[in-house]
Amino acid sequence: NDAKNTQAQVLETLAKAIDKSSQTFDQVTAKIIPKSGFVISGGKFEADIMLVAYDSKQSNDVIVNGNTIKPEGGVAKYEVTTAGEGTQTVKGYIDFKGKDGDKQLPFETQYTVFKGAATISADAMNVMYIGLDNPVSISVPGFPPEKVVATMNGGTLVKKSGTGYIAKVNKRGEATISVSVKTDDGGSRSMGSAKFRVRNIPKPEAQLGTLQNGEVQSVGTIRANANRIYGSLGEGFAFEGVKYNVVSFVFLYVPKRGEPRTVPGNGPNLPPAALQMIAGLKSGDRILLDQIRATGPDGTRNLAPVIITAR
Repeated sequence: NDAKNTQAQVLETLAKAIDKSSQTFDQVTAKIIPKSGFVISGGKFEADIMLVAYDSKQSNDVIVNGNTIKPEGGVAKYEVTTAGEGTQTVKGYIDFKGKDGDKQLPFETQYTVFKGAATISADAMNVMYIGLDNPVSISVPGFPPEKVVATMNGGTLVKKSGTGYIAKVNKRGEATISVSVKTDDGGSRSMGSAKFRVRNIPKPEAQLGTLQNGEVQSVGTIRANANRIYGSLGEGFAFEGVKYNVVSFVFLYVPKRGEPRTVPGNGPNLPPAALQMIAGLKSGDRILLDQIRATGPDGTRNLAPVIITAR
């Protein structure tokens, strides 16, 4: 009898204590909380699975990153439009109003924002050129740029911004870019590599003003353009704006009737003697620019001759 009385008293005391300090619950649900929203192939997916009880009639305010959310049916729905890339933190507290007083129950979680993009490459065009800044974009879906590590064999790789890199090569053959990511445990994991063919810049072409090799133009058009020699790789080259500065050439004037005359030139501009010959240009006469040498991003190169005919 004493034991029964003692048991009843204990149960009554516990019931009163719980009733005073606890929250009432009328709903139960299962929740799974993943450790990370992204998992590398071969890595581990980790999550906490638990039984959660809550009060569907309770209206405790939820404060997230300084903003208040009113629960509906005992559950606060949080959403935000993401901006930028990288790891984002969501933290706040529940303004819990219990029978034993008000409390602020804190919470915190993180998620990763990345820019979705398709990776498209033409295998036959994986070429890098000696002497040029070869732009390369490197990214790993699901990982912010600060967790991506890229290295290069057969050249140097310099990060410019975000996913943008500049690759420089100086020897014909092949170069390889390898990519890895930093993992949450402080290690790294390889994400693959890509090979590139390393080639010399194609041979540049010279032109007289806007006149290109082989053109047949009126005397007036030739006189209007015959002042400066340019060297370029043409519109078909993948890199725009690659220029070559002419350092020397030989100007050859070949009249339709009469003996050819030559004038050496230094720099890109035609010398005065050559301009005098062009001033007397007649239909059927020809201008030939030969032994053209020009400097560019890959050093000094010889350019093909330019022949222009007056009509």
